[in-house]
Amino acid sequence: MRSIRTIGPCLAAGLLLLSGCGGGGGASAPALPGAPGNLTATPGDGQVSLAWTAAPGADSYTVVYAEQHALERVHQLTGLAGVASVVTGLLDNVPYVFLVSAVNGAGSANSSGIPATPVAAPSLVSIAIAPASPSIGWPVNQPFTAVGTYSDGSTPTITSSVDWFSDNPGAVVAGGNIATSIAGGSAHITAHLAGITSNPALVTVGAKVTTGNPVGTTTSTTTTSAVTAHLPMDVQSTLEDVTWSATQVAISQQPAHGVATVTGLVVSYVPDGGFFGQDTVVLQETTKSAQVIQVDPGPVVIGYNVNTNTNTNTVTISVE
Repeated sequence: MRSIRTIGPCLAAGLLLLSGCGGGGGASAPALPGAPGNLTATPGDGQVSLAWTAAPGADSYTVVYAEQHALERVHQLTGLAGVASVVTGLLDNVPYVFLVSAVNGAGSANSSGIPATPVAAPSLVSIAIAPASPSIGWPVNQPFTAVGTYSDGSTPTITSSVDWFSDNPGAVVAGGNIATSIAGGSAHITAHLAGITSNPALVTVGAKVTTGNPVGTTTSTTTTSAVTAHLPMDVQSTLEDVTWSATQVAISQQPAHGVATVTGLVVSYVPDGGFFGQDTVVLQETTKSAQVIQVDPGPVVIGYNVNTNTNTNTVTISVE
């Protein structure tokens, strides 16, 4: 049975003197287990993870620990069968000393003591999103990225971890990190996580974009053999006064001289090494129509629930 309890001065002395408190004889007794070796301690938030090398003759292990400034208050985890343990319930930024004792019926043998100090997990300090002030037409999908700054100075990309918000969904709808413009006007896009709000990105929406029939469209782009091209997609159109916006893009046919991949609504193309000339990729785009109705005191978005449409888009790539 694994237990945690406070024990007496003998094990406290063990922490100080790195000596055992065997119960079945002196160090020369042949039945005593060997001492655990290679003890390591990895600090975490309110905990320390310990690992050690198995001791010959050990039936179980006991982890012994105490705060460095209060070695008279020693604690232990008993009856451990493996060669690793996580000590929880510790105080962050407080130094501790740990040792491991190998136990059998004859007594015990201790490892060397090792210090470790638990540390709190880094906390989020701020969020920065980009682009800061895009100007687009409508309907257009504008992607955003979010970068977090943490208390330890790290700055990871947290785009998929934050919640996205638009303060004017009548003009711009926030769906994940994609802001979709659905009418003229402007909106502030913000990202939120752990009580932190990002800088507001101002999206200015200009004139309506009309591209005609969304079925069987064709676009083109130019790249070089050394870079990845983000392909333009004709995925927003106006047909019979209904606004269509892309919700899913897939590769229908791979290019003959390169590789195309899809991430969200962004299609990337990497040409084969040494290839120059024209290549094509066929995309399959699923779109849904959206409506906006005027309800006092302002516009209300009904949503993408009017109709759906699946069309292909053949993209010509010129590798120069």
